[in-house]
Amino acid sequence: MFKAVFNVPYSDTVAANSPQGLCIPEPSGIQPKLGETWIVDKTRRISTRSFYIRLVRQWRGLISDYESIQKGQPDFRRGMLVFRDGISFPLAETAYARLWEDYKALLSNNNAVIIHPGIAVRWRKKGKPPEELPLYRFATKYKQQPLLGAKGDIDYFLKSLNRLIAQAVEESQLKKAMASSEIGLLQEAR
Repeated sequence: MFKAVFNVPYSDTVAANSPQGLCIPEPSGIQPKLGETWIVDKTRRISTRSFYIRLVRQWRGLISDYESIQKGQPDFRRGMLVFRDGISFPLAETAYARLWEDYKALLSNNNAVIIHPGIAVRWRKKGKPPEELPLYRFATKYKQQPLLGAKGDIDYFLKSLNRLIAQAVEESQLKKAMASSEIGLLQEAR
């Protein structure tokens, strides 16, 4: 999907210029008005420089519009989600909101680990998002670090530490067995 400004009169409709070529709305679909901006999806190519498009929705300049056409880069130093054309939104208002809260909590205590239901979040590096691990994978790396989070989540983690370590070991053994069986199959095929 991409953004298109319809500013080119084209026979009985309006088309849009894009880096890929001339965007013509499907004849059976919605017809835009001159000067409107839409989020569009390419449907089929007509020639080397023109193609039909389907109009998805009108452009409003909201974060959902930007996220539908490009992936924003989270900047944890400034707390902003930055898009290519210089537009930015606060991380607290995006899908990164929980990670941003975790980042702020871990910024003052780099050694701590935040326990959420099913995952552990630990500090990686200033300006980078915190690292999220499944609880069973973090259990093998736990070395009495300070734990943050809801008391119930922390108690669950500490009570089931041995079970989580066993689960991580079992997963590791399964991966090794799968890898060795794949190697054996490749050698037999030769």
